[in-house]
Amino acid sequence: MNLKTKIIAGFFILTAVAAVIGAVSLYQFSVLSASFAGLPEHMDKMSDEIIALGHASKILYYDEVLTQSVRNYAFTGDVAWKNRYVEFESLLNNTLESRLISDPMDEVYFSKIANSNKHLIRMEKEVIALVDNGELKQAISVLENEEYISHKKEYAQALAEYSNAHDVNLGMTSDSLSEKTTGSLQQLRSFSAEGAIVFQISLAILVLLSIVLGYVLASSIALPFTKLQKKIKQIAKGNFDVMLKPEGPDEIRDMIIEFNNMIQELKKLDHAKRNVTSILSHELRTPLMPIMGNLEILLMDKSDNLTSEQKIRIEKTKERCLFMKKMISDIVDLNDINEDRIVLQKQVISLEDIIQNSLDAHRAEITRKNIDVQIKLPQIKIDGDMPRLIQVFSNLIANAIDFCPKTNGLISISGLFAKSNVRVTIRDNGRGLEQSDLAKIFEMYYQVGDAHTRDHNGAGIGLAVCKGIVEMHGGSIWAESFGIGYGTAIHVELPIISKQKTLKMRY
Repeated sequence: MNLKTKIIAGFFILTAVAAVIGAVSLYQFSVLSASFAGLPEHMDKMSDEIIALGHASKILYYDEVLTQSVRNYAFTGDVAWKNRYVEFESLLNNTLESRLISDPMDEVYFSKIANSNKHLIRMEKEVIALVDNGELKQAISVLENEEYISHKKEYAQALAEYSNAHDVNLGMTSDSLSEKTTGSLQQLRSFSAEGAIVFQISLAILVLLSIVLGYVLASSIALPFTKLQKKIKQIAKGNFDVMLKPEGPDEIRDMIIEFNNMIQELKKLDHAKRNVTSILSHELRTPLMPIMGNLEILLMDKSDNLTSEQKIRIEKTKERCLFMKKMISDIVDLNDINEDRIVLQKQVISLEDIIQNSLDAHRAEITRKNIDVQIKLPQIKIDGDMPRLIQVFSNLIANAIDFCPKTNGLISISGLFAKSNVRVTIRDNGRGLEQSDLAKIFEMYYQVGDAHTRDHNGAGIGLAVCKGIVEMHGGSIWAESFGIGYGTAIHVELPIISKQKTLKMRY
């Protein structure tokens, strides 16, 4: 075979190989293009979800402020609450009117909300008028009657219908939206990986020109996704100050532009969430202390100025104030945990001291309910923040007390070694949990049952705080139950302090 034939044969072989590689590459690109086709529509849907969540959260916040203001005005007569009610009534009405005008597709939902709100405003203004006339009992009775409660339920139902129509829920956070975004991009990354494999196989049999071309094509696809993956990891950690430069093919550029727009919306939503948490905790905590102080003064009055029925109502009000105080503290702690603002003050502490201090806060209630408490703990030292660990076990003991039966209540607190950890188990003989609830009770705002079937107080925050504090100590927490009627066990594992570290910290 002469040189000319070899060159021609080599040319045809190279052409054939290039044609095969080109056909395979073209097919791969067609798959990628098809996957990109539905991406803008998906991004639009997520943008709609963010907007709907913002509207629902704002309306819910205004309604809660109005309800709290009118109730506080009925119980305290403080004019500041009346003024606050007037201010937020206008904000809520303006919000509903603007939504009716700007969102014709959602008019049916906002009409229902506005209609229920009209009845609620009418009754709440009636309460304010009664308080102004000194008719406190009649004012309180209006807030507790069936009509008012019925309108409240209609209001909540209409708001829930609006949220469901947009596939959002009021417990949704910026973190959960980031997770949805990550899931949407996972398929695109898998297609990119398949394309890279095709190019790698091709590079082994292709000439230098094909190698250079394959490398350029692979880089043009893989590089934007690599940058996007790094940014997604930052977003998952709560950092929304990330922007990507639009580059690559047109489909990828459009996706990056939509991604940047979504990040801006997430940043606004995250900022609004922090503001709402801060405002709510401050606004609720500010009047709470003087209210509790005045209740204590009333209960200390030994004269016959108060009837026994009035004293009972004051006691119940005080209990609700204490519950509210704890709930506010839990919200602040949970927010601080999520933002990594809590710094543990660790020291060598006894596990037994932690449990005894946690029990001391509930001695009176344990005695009143005649609950039998059994303790069996090993002599062990832990490197931890004592106030925070007391907060964890006090919360778990309070839950066990709450779920114990009215008679023959039993709480057992035991500990055992588990490799380099100590496992503390708090078990009650209460109703128990369904298997479907075990993995969810530590989620933020999750509550067992619904508002009509729950027998216990709580806002679904305490166990989430416990989980955060335990994990900050390098431990873990989980629940166990063999079903309804068999009680519940909460297990907490914490690292054991080594003997060398114990000696070092002592001296």
